[in-house]
Amino acid sequence: MKYPKLRELLEAITALIRGPVTLKFPAAPSPAPEGFRGRPTYHNDDCVGCGACAQSCPARAITMTDDLAAGAPTRTLCVRYDHCIFCQTCERNCITTTGIVLETEYNMVAATRAAQNMSVAKELVVCEACGRVVAAREHLRWLYHKLGPLAYANPTVALASLRALRVIEPEADQPPCRAPGDVSRGDRMRVLCPVCRAAVAVII
Repeated sequence: MKYPKLRELLEAITALIRGPVTLKFPAAPSPAPEGFRGRPTYHNDDCVGCGACAQSCPARAITMTDDLAAGAPTRTLCVRYDHCIFCQTCERNCITTTGIVLETEYNMVAATRAAQNMSVAKELVVCEACGRVVAAREHLRWLYHKLGPLAYANPTVALASLRALRVIEPEADQPPCRAPGDVSRGDRMRVLCPVCRAAVAVII
């Protein structure tokens, strides 16, 4: 029985000399270890609104909502921390690699669930023939710079990007929305959804 007592006495003396080892959290934050998977955070300048994070999230903690009724069609990506399992799948599938990143912040205490959400909004590009969603404007611009000269093989990518850069202006007399695929030869040099683009390719 004397040996355990001597060990406890040694530990007590050691703690007295070195000081307490208890963490001071939450009074003082403790540094997170390397590789810690904390709060997923959108970086607005790097996120292009492609929705890859929402489509790949296994916990369905990220929602993607398209609002076409707004003055400017908008896509909103929202991550809910109360549903997130911090698996890093969103970061691994981000096409820009820095659009959404798991930070080292781990203190996410909040009084309401609404405070546990983070969202980012991006302007959408819609089909000029049928009005369906094509992609986020920043996504098409990212593709334009990524593809380089090859972007001109797809008029939708090239036109949407050049208009966003104010290199060319959109046509003033846009036709009314039609059914998907109801296009003509003259619609080739318009911003079209995949269905209308395929229909134009068949006509030509």
